Amino acid sequence: MLPCAPLKAPPSGQVDYWDVTTRAFGVRVSQAGSKTFVAKVRNRRVTIGRYPDCSLAEARKKANGERSSASSSLLPPMHMLLVQLVPFEAFDQPPGFGGREGLVE
Repeated sequence: MLPCAPLKAPPSGQVDYWDVTTRAFGVRVSQAGSKTFVAKVRNRRVTIGRYPDCSLAEARKKANGERSSASSSLLPPMHMLLVQLVPFEAFDQPPGFGGREGLVE
């Protein structure tokens, strides 16, 4: 579990605290003491919301949604999956290749 209230602000900069129950989810605490929920999606840090405006349970749910939408967007659109048939002769042939000679029918 990742309790947000007791997280201390660093003396300078920011520090990330990663959750042990929700993968790639954590809280970034700034030197001013502000706490922001973040998720790692495709090697980027995505801001989920600020504590206490966004609860820990809400932030976890949003982080899981971010990751699932990112993983579904990895698939190309359906029209990209369709295969276009090209005649054999349309391919560039290496020098000395005589077309279909030598192919077993």
